[in-house]
Amino acid sequence: MNSLPVQLVAAFCVISFLIYSATCLTTTHMKQEFERYGFARFRILTGVLQLLGVIGLLVGLHRPVIGILAASGFAIQMLLALWVRHTIND
Repeated sequence: MNSLPVQLVAAFCVISFLIYSATCLTTTHMKQEFERYGFARFRILTGVLQLLGVIGLLVGLHRPVIGILAASGFAIQMLLALWVRHTIND
């Protein structure tokens, strides 16, 4: 079983990415943001990948390999997000 600090960090990440994925998939604001970035066609994919990552983090509490893969996917997404923000001078 994971230690309490690991569980708390995982819970924070799960909640944060769950909120982001829900807004990404459902709100007009996020639709406009993705259009502004020039990545409108990737909005749904991003939201779905975020949801899969959340599931992966939860499963990873019991199957660490899955958690590592999910966390790696999130790290790649965050690096790509930084690159996009830098590219559009945001």
